[in-house]
Amino acid sequence: MHSAIAVPGKDILFTDFDGEGMIVDLNTKQYFKLNETAALIWRNLERAKHLDEIVAELQSRYEVTREQATASVEKLLEKLAANNLVQTN
Repeated sequence: MHSAIAVPGKDILFTDFDGEGMIVDLNTKQYFKLNETAALIWRNLERAKHLDEIVAELQSRYEVTREQATASVEKLLEKLAANNLVQTN
């Protein structure tokens, strides 16, 4: 089993609503709205899923190629890491 690619920070709160989501950084009080795809990726990060597992789920839910799904996950991870919302392995 592969290790997770990133895990949510300990002071990060996620709320799911209508398929989308909201992340609140309890340290900075900043919040970030997630669209449906980003919320799905975040829920998988909370479950400590590996990149391959998240990409496979995106492919099963949406009509995207493996490359498109991988790019979406990597782009979101870069944004989350830049805002100190996840810890990468």
